[in-house]
Amino acid sequence: MIAIQTVYEENLIKIVRALPPMRAQQVLEFALFMQERIAEPVTMSAFPVEHSLDAMRLPLAERSRLLALQAEQILAHYDQSTDERELWQGGDIGEY
Repeated sequence: MIAIQTVYEENLIKIVRALPPMRAQQVLEFALFMQERIAEPVTMSAFPVEHSLDAMRLPLAERSRLLALQAEQILAHYDQSTDERELWQGGDIGEY
């Protein structure tokens, strides 16, 4: 686990260093935003499969039902966090 974490950290540092300062600041703000929510559980319990191949083996009707349930859950999540999300997602897309 430590080796994987180190790889993630190294890759993240490389990416951030290559960003223009404004984008690097946005990444920092997002990381701080996520750190504040570390205690909040992240659940995607609507889809009880571990791998995408397992999902593909489910009957089509079951996959459709689970995906619809997941879509409802994520929509509710985005509706609850609209103001906070807009803070770190804001900005002009065409800055470059």
